[in-house]
Amino acid sequence: MSADELSLEDKQTKALALGREFLGVQNGHIERADEAAGTHEVVASVGGPATLFAPGETLNRATTYCRRTMDADSPVALTNAPEEGWAEDPAYEEHELACYLGAPIFVRGESYGTVCFIDETAREDSFTASEKAFVELIARLLGRELAATRYEAELTDAEKRRSTLVKAAPDAIFLVDADTAEITDVNEAATALTGYDGAALEGMTVFDLHPTHSRDQYHHLFEDLAMAGDT
Repeated sequence: MSADELSLEDKQTKALALGREFLGVQNGHIERADEAAGTHEVVASVGGPATLFAPGETLNRATTYCRRTMDADSPVALTNAPEEGWAEDPAYEEHELACYLGAPIFVRGESYGTVCFIDETAREDSFTASEKAFVELIARLLGRELAATRYEAELTDAEKRRSTLVKAAPDAIFLVDADTAEITDVNEAATALTGYDGAALEGMTVFDLHPTHSRDQYHHLFEDLAMAGDT
């Protein structure tokens, strides 16, 4: 599930398919909760019923079993909802799902939503402790993947902001690889100062910008600065 070459959507689909097969139910899906709006959005779904829980569908929070799962902060399991006293629950009245097993998903310690597995037909046997633990594990893994994706997006945004600030700065700025001393990025002020265009500067070292007779001095200075940055 953590294969780097898979997208988040692919990882979610594989996790849901695995859980659906392991539990022997019709459908597995992920709901993202918007508590302020009182809705749950289906972000991924595998299996039937064909008319329920399609990706992108928005559900009324009050008519989902998942609201109970999020309130409990732990798995909720139903093998025969009507016989277990849920016949008048809004979720059963709306969807008539007899079988449900769901676990909450947390991202960076905050409630995100749920992963749940459902069936219109009741089960003969109760969900076992290992089945509940399996769904909890899927929920934790999904939470980690969502957190990693969010972190990568934040890094990308931060890099874009950094690049914008560097390009707009009135002073000459050179971004340099601390290990190789190679110039990795410059702004327009740096090209104006040196007389080189950006493409020419990138790949040069900072020592190339100094006279030959003083390069040793700057080489030692750069090493001292690089070492100071590591401490």
